[in-house]
Amino acid sequence: MSELEVKILEVNAIKITQELERLGAICAFDGTMDVVFFDFPDGRLDKQKIALRLRSKGMSAELTMKKTTNQTRIKVAEETEVTVSNFEVMRQILKASGLRETKSYQKHRASWKLEGVSFELDSISGIPTFLEIEAQSEELIFVWVRKLGFSEEDAKPWRRQDLLAHYAKH
Repeated sequence: MSELEVKILEVNAIKITQELERLGAICAFDGTMDVVFFDFPDGRLDKQKIALRLRSKGMSAELTMKKTTNQTRIKVAEETEVTVSNFEVMRQILKASGLRETKSYQKHRASWKLEGVSFELDSISGIPTFLEIEAQSEELIFVWVRKLGFSEEDAKPWRRQDLLAHYAKH
């Protein structure tokens, strides 16, 4: 399945939440997530812009593989995801398969849904809160970027690595 999204950096989570509520958005998740990325020792997944991610989400966990195919105005990735019943067991299976953990962190996420669009407010230690907007078309993404008071220049077509690299420089 294709994932189309942008990131908007350094947002005011309270204001965004209030505006999403005013517009009728539904909060689908609000909680802490453990996130672990995996790759082979030679880094072959990252070299192909493939991310293999395991994350906890409430009482369940998700294993996701994303391959970024475009990063012009928006990030486009082919995404395959499966729910797994046990985060730690899946983590051990991946490590026993020859994969190594390349990055892990914990984040707080508030997920909102409105008219088929997903809004994710993410807070990661050392990185100001940012907003991801995901929709089925580039046009719809930018409709919501503007509705929430941002400009197209505010919307970054970044992968996780781009975000982390940006804040590592500061």
